[in-house]
Amino acid sequence: MIITDTHTHLYSDAFDEDRTEMIQRALDAKVSRFFIPAIDSGHTKAMLQLEADYPDLMFLMMGLHPTSVKDNYKEELQHVEDLLSKR
Repeated sequence: MIITDTHTHLYSDAFDEDRTEMIQRALDAKVSRFFIPAIDSGHTKAMLQLEADYPDLMFLMMGLHPTSVKDNYKEELQHVEDLLSKR
């Protein structure tokens, strides 16, 4: 059986203190994949770093979170398109 965390923002500042330990606890509980949804362009660097640190575990989902849609949504969506064109 494959156990997947289908929605986690592990790149969030809230996990800065114990991110590694939290991931290890999940692995110990047999979680083998983490799907990482985007929030907005302000989190891209942290998302990419998480993927670089755990390339076999983290699956990034580029996009714009609905609660982060603001007046600059066109620029945010262009950022997503630019990221996707490089993958």
